[in-house]
Amino acid sequence: MKKKNALIIFCKAPRPGTVKTRMQPELTPAQSRELYMAMVEDLTATFANAESFDLHIHYWPTDAATEMESWLGADKHFTPQHEGNLGTKMHLAFTDVLNSGYEKVAIIGSDLPSLDGDDIESAYQLLDTHDAVFGPTDDGGYYLVALKNTQSVLFESVEWSTPAVFEQTLANAQRANLSIAQLSEKRDIDNFLEVQRLWKAISKNGNGNTPRTAAVLRRYFD
Repeated sequence: MKKKNALIIFCKAPRPGTVKTRMQPELTPAQSRELYMAMVEDLTATFANAESFDLHIHYWPTDAATEMESWLGADKHFTPQHEGNLGTKMHLAFTDVLNSGYEKVAIIGSDLPSLDGDDIESAYQLLDTHDAVFGPTDDGGYYLVALKNTQSVLFESVEWSTPAVFEQTLANAQRANLSIAQLSEKRDIDNFLEVQRLWKAISKNGNGNTPRTAAVLRRYFD
């Protein structure tokens, strides 16, 4: 039975040499892929059986359906991402999922394996009084965006994969008179320095909801 809200995870098929390349050369391509897969598996495990929202996995490239089902399980809801830049992909994902009957939709990437249900629930709650919710990252981007109506203006004329992403998105919102709420700032895991910081945090605080990620990092750093 469909729930009221939905969470979309954007991720790539784990093809060698195509994922987490910014972690190299400190990690090999095989290690980067292994860590990426563990991070996505932890996120999927955290959210697959959520009580208040449905999990949707939007994958790239579009011919990866069999790979994704084999990797994460055929019981998941898989959808190929649309063509275009990241803004186009997100706008069309929101459009498709909201139009399918969900009241509130959040999109996250695969770069923060420690996200949990409280983070997602906070976003949905903030949508009761705001047009959009963002979770900013310390590198100028954002790890989460949540909407209750499609807002294509948010994703227009943004220089994706640059430190200006969140600033430009907020400027778009201001021009359109959209009210914005922000979750706490977090650090996503893109490069080797961030991998090291993640391992230090896990070593200090425990595995939490990232047992697969922790197991991989333990082999690399212990």
